[in-house]
Amino acid sequence: ISGGNQYTISTSVSGDKALELIQTTTAWVLKPETIPMTKFCTQSSVLGGKMKELDVHGEETSISPAMRNADIQVTCVGTWADSATVEQRLQMVSDMDSWGESTIKPFGTGWVYWNEPQHNFPSNDWKERYWGSMENYNRLLGVKRVYDPFNAITCYHCVGWNFADSVDP
Repeated sequence: ISGGNQYTISTSVSGDKALELIQTTTAWVLKPETIPMTKFCTQSSVLGGKMKELDVHGEETSISPAMRNADIQVTCVGTWADSATVEQRLQMVSDMDSWGESTIKPFGTGWVYWNEPQHNFPSNDWKERYWGSMENYNRLLGVKRVYDPFNAITCYHCVGWNFADSVDP
């Protein structure tokens, strides 16, 4: 399949679960699909090493402790053909969301890689999965409100991305 579009899901994993997750993602990649699509997963190191000793409680930076303490990051991608119908594309995204929540998420540390996340979080826990905890998210939101009170700098699922909805008029 060339061209087309893609949908990604990701998580970070500690070493003791890495091998089992790699086996699980390999089985997913090899499973035949009824939708014309190509699937693949990648694994890469996150930070590890000395970085695990720095700001392990997430109090000094915006980096989630789950990300800082992970050993590897896993990203799985489904790419569908240009010929896939809208219904097939929506079904693939829904299937990947379900698979990500039921199969991939339990392996993880609770963190997702910002550059390769799911667009949809069925359990609506994106604040915790990106930023580590509601406490950390709210701390970062407080900083955002001080330095960007009009929400001029924003993106989907960034701290305060739905800021306008929560600001008193």
